Amino acid sequence: MDVPISQTEAEINGEQTLTQVYEVSANTPPETLIKDDFEQNGFSYELISITKDEGTERPEKEVTDVVEISLSATKEAAAREEAIQCMLASIEYDQDGFKGTLYVIPNTLELAPINERTVKGTQSVTRTYTNEYNDDTIIPHSVNEGGQTWSYASHNWTELPDPEGGSVPIGYQATVTYQRGTSSRKNDGYMAYVEYSGLVSYGEPDTVKYTLVYRGYPIVVKEPSLLDRILGVSEPTVTIDRAPNTQTTIEEGSGSGLSVAVIGGRVLLFLLAAVCVLLMGFAAIKLIKAFRNSFVTIYSRDEHSGEDTKIQRVFLRSKNPEVNIDYLRAPESRHFLVVLKAKKADRLLGKQLTICLGKKIIKHVIAQSYGTDYKISVDSE
Repeated sequence: MDVPISQTEAEINGEQTLTQVYEVSANTPPETLIKDDFEQNGFSYELISITKDEGTERPEKEVTDVVEISLSATKEAAAREEAIQCMLASIEYDQDGFKGTLYVIPNTLELAPINERTVKGTQSVTRTYTNEYNDDTIIPHSVNEGGQTWSYASHNWTELPDPEGGSVPIGYQATVTYQRGTSSRKNDGYMAYVEYSGLVSYGEPDTVKYTLVYRGYPIVVKEPSLLDRILGVSEPTVTIDRAPNTQTTIEEGSGSGLSVAVIGGRVLLFLLAAVCVLLMGFAAIKLIKAFRNSFVTIYSRDEHSGEDTKIQRVFLRSKNPEVNIDYLRAPESRHFLVVLKAKKADRLLGKQLTICLGKKIIKHVIAQSYGTDYKISVDSE
């Protein structure tokens, strides 16, 4: 169990406070440092805030890195599509003691062919010509086809037999081959280049300081009065003075002392009955306001513009408060903001809020709102 490096009790603005400072390893969960309500030196304490201090500010810098991706596609359009499929949304940076996460800048994608070269070859077509004699002079030296000129390459003559069986051929047929040169560009694939950018910090903190502030309420011990003793109450009554004219009983005597409490309760009920109509009206108004304040608004951040967009509104229970962020409503976002109304945050002061983001679970202790919206930043990484 961790022990605070300092502990101070003091009265600040009329309130008793107990401040504990812990210096623990960076991977220590802060909730393990929190104490449930406890008593000390005549006060009952409850947590009102917890702050984290990573110590000396670490140097930071903006880094841009170029990542190369080897692609198998030999056509530029197909290679571009393959590059988009292969690009990672983010990469980890760890150089010269600086560490952090860099995020892709899609519009910086460039392609370059690998081993691009010119390949030359030939294409051929054939033509046939029939003549009474095997006279080479009738063979054209070139022909046109498909808008291209084809040059003579070779030929051979074939005798046309007499259909009546004679020994003398009735003519000759020339089969002529024409050719033309071809040239095309070939490559062995493409190399893609894309930039990643982000803010990185130097080193990692070995230890973290947490400051926990507890508010103290006086523990009042009231000795039994003469009337109490006559009624048989001999044990003192112990109460916690949480506010002016308000006391919470945590221990009381037995026997007839309970009857005194019942009598006091009846008197209180009589007084409450006189103003119940007004209270019911105020209660209805407060109930409506409390219901509205019980909703939590969730925003997602655009990673390029930095703007926050509302994606969700969730009802937050006061008992075992929990928020589930529907990250599928903003699948490209890695940063979210959970916003509580000030009055809702004040009612949950010191309580632990569970925030679920996919498989990631964050435990956050609600601190002072100071009359403004209470904001909690949540990262998906």
